[in-house]
Parts: sequence; structure tokens; C-alpha cells
Amino acid sequence: IDKLYELRESFDFSLFMKSRKAEINMSKNKQFYQNLENHSLSEKDVLIIKGADDVIVSDSEIADFLSKTNLSANVKVIGDSKHWIHVDNQKIFTELVKTFI
Repeated sequence: IDKLYELRESFDFSLFMKSRKAEINMSKNKQFYQNLENHSLSEKDVLIIKGADDVIVSDSEIADFLSKTNLSANVKVIGDSKHWIHVDNQKIFTELVKTFI
């Protein structure tokens, strides 16, 4: 419950709406999601991008996830970003993804 109160206090509605618009645009690209289903992540490198100020996903949750999945993951923590890195720091996010792929 404490985490919910913390989320409510730090919730940025305008940022949320920008993110939702991006998700809606991405969801229209059905082929993109179908292509993802054809890949086994355990056979691929994985890039995890996390905002340094993310109150939703902690560093320990990422470490726990990686220890349970045995993924080969490259974790990047981006300063001045919360949970929606692609909105908070679009340029850095785009460069990381381009470099990775």
C-alpha cells in the first residue's frame, strides 16, 4: 500500500497521456508484435532500459528477474528518467535501441 501512495504522489498525468498515445500507435503495428512472438528471448541478447528515478521497477526486481531467467541482458539506467524513458529522454532511448539492434 505504501508503494501505491508513493506512486499516486509522484504520478504525472500529462506524461502518462503522452505514453498512452505512444502505446496506442505501437499497438496498431500488429506485424511488430507478431514478429516478437516468433523469437525466444533466452537465445537472444536483451537490452533492459530503466529510468534512474523509476518508482515502479526497482534495480533489485531487475536483478531478481535476470537471475531467474538466465538472460544475457545489458541493463542501462538512464538519469533524469522515471518509468517511461522513451518519453522522458527520447533521444537517449532511441540511440540505445539503435545501437543495440
